[in-house]
Amino acid sequence: METYKTFENYFSDFDKEIVEKLEQIRSVIKKEIPEVEECIKYAMPTFTFKNKNLIHFAAYKNHIGIY
Repeated sequence: METYKTFENYFSDFDKEIVEKLEQIRSVIKKEIPEVEECIKYAMPTFTFKNKNLIHFAAYKNHIGIY
């Protein structure tokens, strides 16, 4: 399993079309909850709020999951 350190590092594994969708998700979350912090947890882009996991998301072959 790849070890990612940043969202950009994670996004670099995907085609432009998928990256655009991941960036849209990222933008919406940051717009709605500006206080979130970005990190990688469970090998997925993760937003934390007040030191707690809030949202994870990940791209797969046929879908993007939001957890």
